[in-house]
Amino acid sequence: MEIVSTTQVPNSMMQVFTMSNKLTPSKLEIPKKSDGANKVKPTSEVTLKAVDLGTGDSSKTTMIRAGLDPK
Repeated sequence: MEIVSTTQVPNSMMQVFTMSNKLTPSKLEIPKKSDGANKVKPTSEVTLKAVDLGTGDSSKTTMIRAGLDPK
């Protein structure tokens, strides 16, 4: 109890807490993940290669340009 009574919350955290109390519950909701409509799509002129990021999850890949200079 003594530690709690003597611990001070940083001012920036207190400001966030104060502002969050003023928001309505609907504004505090975290938006749902999009369906991928905003994903970047490469142009057809560029040859791309999918690279697994090594997580074991097939959805975690990145695309790099095929035929890059090894330098």
